[in-house]
Amino acid sequence: MIGSRRAFLCYTRALACVLCVCAAQVHAQADRNGTTELSTVAAEKERALDLKKRSGELAARGQYEQAIELDERALILARAQYGPSHAYVGFILDDLAALNDRLQRFEAATGLSREAVDIMADARGRDSIDYATMLRRMASIDAHKGDYRQATPLFETAYAIVAKRNGRDAEFSAQLARDVGLSYLELSQFDKAATWFAEALRANRVMHGENSVETALAYLDLAQAHVSAELLPQATNEALTAQRILASQQAVDASKLAQADYTLAQIDISNSRLDAAKKRLDKALLLADSTGSTDSPIRALILYKLGWVALLRRQAVEAERIYTETLAIYRRTLGDDSPMVGRVAHCLAIVYQDLGQFEQSERYYGRAIDIFTTRLGANDPQVAATRLEYSSLLSEGRRTDEAIEQAHAALAIYDSLHGQWDLTRGYASADLALAQHRAGDLTGAERTYGEALALMTRVRGAQSSDLPPGLTDLASIFRQQSRLDDADRALNQAIGIRRKDNASTPAGLAESLSELARLRLAQGRPQEALAASREAVGIARRRLDVARQSLSAAAIGEERRGRGLFEAFLEVGVANGPLANDALLREMFEVAQLPHVSGTSGAVSQMAVRVSAGDSELKSVVRERQDAVEQWRALDRTVVDSLSQARIVESSPAKEQQDRAALARLNMKIEQLDDQLRNQYPGYAELTNPGAVPASAVQSLLAEDEALFLQVTSSKATYVFLVTRDALDFARTDMTAHQLGEAVDSIRAGLDFSRIRAGAAPPVFDVANAYLLYRSLFLPFESELKTVRHIVAVVDKRMQSLPLSLLLTEPATNPPNVSADYRSLNFFVRRFAFSIEPSVSSFVSLRSVARRSQAHKPFVGFGDPVLTGTGTTARGVLNDALVTNVDPSMLRTTLKPLPDTRTELTAIAKALHASTADLYFGARATKPVVMQTDLAQFRIVSFATHALVAGNFEGQAEPALVLTPPRVAAPKDNGLLSASDVATLKLDADWVLLSACNTAAPEGPVGAEGLSGLAKAFLYAGSRALLVSHWSVNSAATVELMTRAMQTLVARPEIGRAEALRRAMLSLLDDERNPKFAHPIFWAPFFNVGEGGRMQ
Repeated sequence: MIGSRRAFLCYTRALACVLCVCAAQVHAQADRNGTTELSTVAAEKERALDLKKRSGELAARGQYEQAIELDERALILARAQYGPSHAYVGFILDDLAALNDRLQRFEAATGLSREAVDIMADARGRDSIDYATMLRRMASIDAHKGDYRQATPLFETAYAIVAKRNGRDAEFSAQLARDVGLSYLELSQFDKAATWFAEALRANRVMHGENSVETALAYLDLAQAHVSAELLPQATNEALTAQRILASQQAVDASKLAQADYTLAQIDISNSRLDAAKKRLDKALLLADSTGSTDSPIRALILYKLGWVALLRRQAVEAERIYTETLAIYRRTLGDDSPMVGRVAHCLAIVYQDLGQFEQSERYYGRAIDIFTTRLGANDPQVAATRLEYSSLLSEGRRTDEAIEQAHAALAIYDSLHGQWDLTRGYASADLALAQHRAGDLTGAERTYGEALALMTRVRGAQSSDLPPGLTDLASIFRQQSRLDDADRALNQAIGIRRKDNASTPAGLAESLSELARLRLAQGRPQEALAASREAVGIARRRLDVARQSLSAAAIGEERRGRGLFEAFLEVGVANGPLANDALLREMFEVAQLPHVSGTSGAVSQMAVRVSAGDSELKSVVRERQDAVEQWRALDRTVVDSLSQARIVESSPAKEQQDRAALARLNMKIEQLDDQLRNQYPGYAELTNPGAVPASAVQSLLAEDEALFLQVTSSKATYVFLVTRDALDFARTDMTAHQLGEAVDSIRAGLDFSRIRAGAAPPVFDVANAYLLYRSLFLPFESELKTVRHIVAVVDKRMQSLPLSLLLTEPATNPPNVSADYRSLNFFVRRFAFSIEPSVSSFVSLRSVARRSQAHKPFVGFGDPVLTGTGTTARGVLNDALVTNVDPSMLRTTLKPLPDTRTELTAIAKALHASTADLYFGARATKPVVMQTDLAQFRIVSFATHALVAGNFEGQAEPALVLTPPRVAAPKDNGLLSASDVATLKLDADWVLLSACNTAAPEGPVGAEGLSGLAKAFLYAGSRALLVSHWSVNSAATVELMTRAMQTLVARPEIGRAEALRRAMLSLLDDERNPKFAHPIFWAPFFNVGEGGRMQ
C-alpha cells in the first residue's frame, strides 16, 4: 500500500546527504589537526614529515593506496624515533584510519582508529582536543559502516570535551553538535536530533551571523529533523529561511542551494504535493549536476527522492531507472552495507513488486532487512518499515500467514519505541488489515483498517493522501459484506482525495475507480459501473504507452499491473449486455487484447516493420536500432543483476562504470537512429507499437474459412472472443485461472516422457479435462465454427503451454486403455488447423505488413550434433550434471546422439529440392558455423537437436539449442545456441522448424511470459512463423511428423503451414502400422506460431 510506503519516508529525510558532507568535513578537519601538530616536530623528524606531506598530496588526488604506503613508512620512522606511544604516532595512525575508511576497509580503519585513540589518551589526556579529534574519527568510521548506535556516544563524548575546552560557541563544538544530531536522525530519535541541530544552529548564528552559509546549512539540518517528526510548519519556515540566505550570497554555492530545494521537496512530499516536489527536485538535480560531480552526496539523495516521487505516483518503470543508478552510487561511495544501500534496496523491492517480479522484490526486501538489522538494530524503525512493505508483497502473493507475521513484527517495533509513532503505527495497521483481508478475515480486517485510518487521520487530517489505499480496500470489504452504503462513503472519500491533488497518482485513482465499478454493479447500476471502469482502463492504457516507449525490459510489468483493471472492465461489460451493443462489444475486444501486450508481440511487430521496408538502407537502419535496443537491455540486465548481489567483488566498481558508459553510448546511438527514422520512416513508431487492434482490422485480414480466437482468464471467469470475416462474437464462462491451471497441469502430466519407463506404455491422458477445456473455451462458438478450418488463437495463462489440437470436442465415453484406443477420440485436430499468435497485433503485423520471404534458397538444416551420451530417446531430457557454466565435454558425454535427425533433415531437403550442401551434421553443426552462415538466403530453416530450458539448471539463464560441443570451451562457442545468440541472427524465413524439446518454453522462471524464449528470439531475428514444441519429444515420432508435414506442404502449398501440420498429425494419430503414435504424447507436441497461411 502507498500509505505504508510513506512510513518509510518518515525515516529517510536528510540522512546520508548531510552525513556525507559532514564526513568530508571530518576528514578535512582531522587532517588539518594532524598536520598542525606534525608541523611543530623537530628537524630530526623531517623525513617522516616529508613522507606524510607526500602522502597528503596523493590522497588529495584520490591515490589512496599510494598514500597508505607512504603513511605506513612514516609510521615506522615515527615509532623508531619517538616510541610506539608518542602523539605523532597517533596522528599518523589516525591518517591511516581515514585513508582506509575512504577505501571502505572499515575493519582495518576501526583497528587503526582505536589504536590512535588509545595512544592519544595516554599522550595528551582524555580531556584534550586531540583526544576528542581521534574520538570523532572513530565515530565517523562507525557511522560510515552504518553503526550509529556505536557512533552516537562517541560523538557525544567528543562534544563534551570540546565544549568544555573551547566553549559551546566554537567551530569544532558546532560541528560535533551536528554530528550528534545526524546520528540521532539515523536512529530515528527525531526529538534528540532536533535538540542537537538547534544547538549547532545557535552556535553558528553566534559565530557567523544570521545570514551566513553556515547558519543556512544549520537551518536545513533542523528542518530535516522536523520533517521526519512530521512538524511540517516549522520545517517549512526553516528550509525557506535557509534558501533565502543561500540565494543571497555573493558567490552562490550550487550544491548547497540544491540541498535547500531538496529539503523543501521533502516537505512537499509530506504534504502530498508531488508535482511541486518533482519540480523542486528537477531544479535541485540541475544545480547538483552543475558542480560536475556524478557521485556527490547531494546528487545521490536528489535521485533517491526523485525515485520516491515516481514510486508514490506508481511509476515503477521510471523509478527502476533512477534507483539502479542511485544504488550504484551508494555502493561505490558508502559500501555494500550502508543504511543508504538498504534504503535503496527497499525502494527497488517496491519497484519490482509493482512490476510483478516477486522473486526479485523479495530478494531486495531481504537485503534491506539484513542491512538495517545489522547496522541499526532489530528494533529500528527502518526494519519495521521494510517489514511492512514485505508484508504487502506476501499478501499479494497470497502468503497471508507470513504477511500477518511481518505486520505484527513491525507493529511490535513501533510499540517499543519512545516518541510519537502514531502515523507509522497507522501504516503498519493498514498492512496488517490488507493481510487479514487476503486471508478472508473480513471482520478482523475491517476493525484493523478502522484503527489504521483513525491514526492516519489524527496525524495528517481527513484529506490526507495516505488514506485512499486503505479506504479503497475497506470499501471492498464492505461490498463483500453487502454494506453497500458504507462502501460508497469510503470510496467517495478515497476518490475525492485522489481527484483533489493527484497525490497518489492516476494509478491509485484507477484502482479506486475499478472498485467503484464493482460497487456500482452490486448496486444494480451497470452503466455507472461502465463509466468508472472505462476511466480506470484509460489510465492503465496511458501507462502502457509509457512502458512501450521505455528501453527497460522490466517495463512489461506495467501490463501485469494493469491486468486486473482490464479483467474488471470485461466483467462490467458483460453486465451491460455486449451482445446487444456492438460498440461495447468491440470496445471489450480491444481491452481484452491489453493483457497480451508482451515482449514477444513487440518482437513480431519489429520484425514485420523490417521486412516490410522496401528500401534496403532503411531496413538496415531499423535493424540497427532494434539491435541497439536489445544490446542496451542485455547490458542493463547485467548491471541490475550485479547490483542485486549482496557483495561487490573487487573488480565490480570499475566494470559497473564501464557498463554504464556503454549504456550511455548505446542510448545516444538509439536517440540518433530515432531521429533518422522520424525523418525517413515517420510511421515507424506506430507500426512497432503492439497495442490493441480494432476488430474490423482483424476481419479484413481473415479468409472465409478462418477465425481469430482471443482468451482472457481471470480469477473469477474466462472471457472469449471469436472474430470471423463477418462477425464478432463473445462469451463468458465460469472457468477461473485456478481451474484452468489445474486442468492444463493434469493433461500435461499425461504427456511427460519422464514417467515412461523403458518398454512401458505412455502415461494415461486426461480425457475429462481435455473436454472440459473445449467446453469452457470453444463450445460457446460451436455454430460459428462450422465453416471455419483454420483458427488463429491468442490464448491466455496456462493455455500457452498446451496445444489446442489435443482438446476433445466430445466427452470420452470409454477412457482409452491402450494407445490404439486414442484413434476413436474426437480430438480438436480432426476439425481444425491452429496457429498461435502472441497477440492480436502480431497477427495483424504478419498479415498486413510483413512481406513473404525474398530468400532464393529453399532450405537449410542443422542436426545430429556430435554427442556420445546414453540419455533417453527424448530430445532434451537432460542429466542434472549439466549445471553452472555448462561444460562442453559434459554436454558431449551426457546427451544421447540423435542420428534420426539426419534422416529427418535429409528427407525435408529432398522434399524441398534443397542442396545437400545446405545440411550441416556432426562436426559441421557447430555454433560458429550457424553464426557465420548467411541464413537470410533460406526460406525454411530447421534445427533438429536437443534443447535446454531456462531455469532447469543453475547457471542456464535462458533457453538454448544444443550443437556440436567444442573440445574446449571458447568465448564464442560453448556448444549452445542461446536465445540471445538467435536474436542476433539475420533471417528472412517463412518458417523456422525447431525440432527439439520444449522449444516454446518461456525465458525465466515458472510463470514467465509465454513464447518468450527461443520463439521470441527467432521471430525477432526474422521468421514469419515457427514450428515449436510444448514438451520433450520422441525422436522417431518427430522424424515422421516433420517429414510428413513438409512433404504435404510441398505437394499442396495452397493449404498453408498450419493445415500441413494438422494433416501430418492425423497421419500419425491414424497410423495403424505404429499404433503407439495414436497417443497425443507422440503427435501433439508441436504447433505453429505466427503466420499459418499459404507459402510460396
